[in-house]
Amino acid sequence: MATLNLDYSTGIDQYVDDEEDLLLAHYRGEALIEQPRNSLFYLTTKERENILGWYSFQDKEVLEIGSGCGCITGTLCDSSKRVVSVEQSQKRARITFERHKERENLEVYAGNITDIPFEQKFDYVVLIGVLEYAQRFFLEYPADSFFLKKIRSLLKPDGILLVAIENRYGIKYFAGANEDHLGEPYVSLGGYSNRDVKTYGKKELEELLGNCGFPATKFYYPFPDYKLPSVIYSDEQLPSYTEAAMLPIYTYGNAVNFSIQETMAGIVKNGQFDFFSNSFLVEAGTNLSQFSDITFAKFQPKRTEDYQILSVKKNTNDFVKSPMGSRAKEHLENYQKIHEKLGKSGIKVCKVQKSSSEKEWQAEYIEGKSISELVDLAGEKSGEKGIKLEIQNLVDFFYSISDYVVLDNPVLDELKELYVEPTYVLKYGLMDLNASNILYQSNIGYVLIDQEWEESRQIPTEYAILNSLGYLYSTCPTLKSFYSLTSLFEEFGLSREKVSVLEKISDYYFIKSNPVLDEEKCEIFEQLSQYEIIQDSGASWAEKYASLSSHTKLIEDELHHQNEQVGFLSEHYNRVVEHIRQMDDQLQGRNEEVTNLSIHYNRVVDRIRELEKQLDERNQQLTDLSTNYNRVVKLLNDSEKNGD
Repeated sequence: MATLNLDYSTGIDQYVDDEEDLLLAHYRGEALIEQPRNSLFYLTTKERENILGWYSFQDKEVLEIGSGCGCITGTLCDSSKRVVSVEQSQKRARITFERHKERENLEVYAGNITDIPFEQKFDYVVLIGVLEYAQRFFLEYPADSFFLKKIRSLLKPDGILLVAIENRYGIKYFAGANEDHLGEPYVSLGGYSNRDVKTYGKKELEELLGNCGFPATKFYYPFPDYKLPSVIYSDEQLPSYTEAAMLPIYTYGNAVNFSIQETMAGIVKNGQFDFFSNSFLVEAGTNLSQFSDITFAKFQPKRTEDYQILSVKKNTNDFVKSPMGSRAKEHLENYQKIHEKLGKSGIKVCKVQKSSSEKEWQAEYIEGKSISELVDLAGEKSGEKGIKLEIQNLVDFFYSISDYVVLDNPVLDELKELYVEPTYVLKYGLMDLNASNILYQSNIGYVLIDQEWEESRQIPTEYAILNSLGYLYSTCPTLKSFYSLTSLFEEFGLSREKVSVLEKISDYYFIKSNPVLDEEKCEIFEQLSQYEIIQDSGASWAEKYASLSSHTKLIEDELHHQNEQVGFLSEHYNRVVEHIRQMDDQLQGRNEEVTNLSIHYNRVVDRIRELEKQLDERNQQLTDLSTNYNRVVKLLNDSEKNGD
């Protein structure tokens, strides 16, 4: 069982948070949170673990500083020999403990990191959303350097620091979204003048770490941010500009001034993705060779736990897929069978094989162009004609792996009314067949990747065409210059009636027929992904109210942080007072010693004077004896002379 140590805490939290009280009661089994929303969702969802859920701690010892409510503590325990979790707030430390109390390798401390006398050094130190608050934790200046140097002293010589933090130059801040901590737009871009929170750009953070004993760094770029990441890039594996156009972006209710995804596509084209990433995850140490060999990680936050799969890419370029839920292993077994079946049929598909450990599946890395890139380049070169030709080639490929049949066993009964005549249906029931899961090689042609789903009932080929057109419209900037989404559908034979029916297939298959997607999570993440683009300066009263409500929440959050700071300062004040009391006791002891020494000194001086007086007397006696002796000698001499 985990342990909780309160010896280094004042025992008093200087702020009150009803949601944290509810959270503590929930993990103690005294209350039930059935459908957490807003901040409770943020504090309880397993997606918080994604920031390090892919990282291997190699069964080493980990120090987590600032555990908060233990949102990622569990995933640290999963792959570490021992985890020591430190949290300034006693209430949050208790939540962390109650949340993970069944863990045998967890020790939770409440208190300030500078007050805890650790007896050993650690292999890893983890800071998730903590470094930016250094000025609230420490009075030393500069606080961030003091904090990082303290961490360096807690690490083994080859130890690694992992830091997750917002980028002060994140693209959402340029778009006008409020700064995450202070609730004001553009404040990070101006340099946090006279604020007690501070985030950094990439170069600033790299230099800060280098000056504090971490000369080697490796940067990762989690999206939408480090708090709820669904995909993590690195300098070795950056998104293409078409992938950037589909990146999830969370502005947490803030309206912005432009489409962030469209802007990110241009930023990637110009090689500036790292500068504008909304968040960073940094490995920091003394040698690059110590760092992870993973260059890319992807999660599926909208799926139910049984279908949660982690996909990572390593330096070897192979993709590795691992099950994250109880049924996910079975799903990956089926994924391998689908790819083997497609390969035997003559369809070009990436090879998938199970690893020797039987815990991972390796998917062959395919070097090729995405369909989005092909269409976009065709549009840049030949305009609408080039776009139409490139998409038609893809459509023809879909028909080449289809059968022309009567639709008598469709995946959705409503399709029978739509297709009363024979139509094309996909061979092998490939639910995942669309432009996002296809690459093109000039010497081979189309190659399928990531075909996870196989349906025995009939799936119209136009379902794959519909999904592909929607995906291409979102990822190809040039396409929007020539088509609206509706006109694009019509160009390839998809009427409004067809679209309205075909769109129902995904919801039916992945939510109602099969529990693949978590409907509640889909709703939450869909809300997080939506943001309003300000078109003019006139806002409706509803918009103003929404903005005011959002700003009020941010003010409440800032007040919460300010109260927390008061708590931290109060604890620091108490430590200073205690230190002064100890010094006063020491001074009083020294004064007593000086008094005793003074008395002893005076006694010694008096004794020396007595001895000097006695010595003078003895000297006088000696002088008198010498005089008498001389007289006697003289008398004797005189007597002898008279006798002669």
